Amino acid sequence: MEFSDNRSVGAAGESLVRYRLLRWGWNVMLVEEGHPVDLFVYRPDRQAGFLRVQVKSVCGPRKPDHPGSGYAFHVTCRSVRSGRKAAYRQGEVDIFALVALDLERFVLRSYVPQVRKVTVPTHAFYGEDAAAQMDEMWRQKKTDEKDNDEKDG
Repeated sequence: MEFSDNRSVGAAGESLVRYRLLRWGWNVMLVEEGHPVDLFVYRPDRQAGFLRVQVKSVCGPRKPDHPGSGYAFHVTCRSVRSGRKAAYRQGEVDIFALVALDLERFVLRSYVPQVRKVTVPTHAFYGEDAAAQMDEMWRQKKTDEKDNDEKDG
């Protein structure tokens, strides 16, 4: 699979994630360039709110000659102040959609503070039900928001 640059790889991954989410009944809003996330997603049949999704894409496994080497994703963004790569901050991202373009599949991972690199084994792209995962992550976010409201109130 050949792409001319990183932007093309990113655009292909975002398109795959958008397509699948739409098929699963989620509404998807694209976010303008320079924002910490790529997509806002929500379900029209649920109470107000949305999930912030950052899509990270790779063309293939880390070491194509070594089956089982997995896929390496750099989950960093450019710091506005320094221009260097930095970890995402709490509250910027709810979910990472990690896309393996050669498999045309993705896995979902919740935000974890200070993580800069995630390796996903090949079998994970086949063993997880991403549609069910999205629903569970939505429920978890709503539970967390409710808990925070109760603490504040």
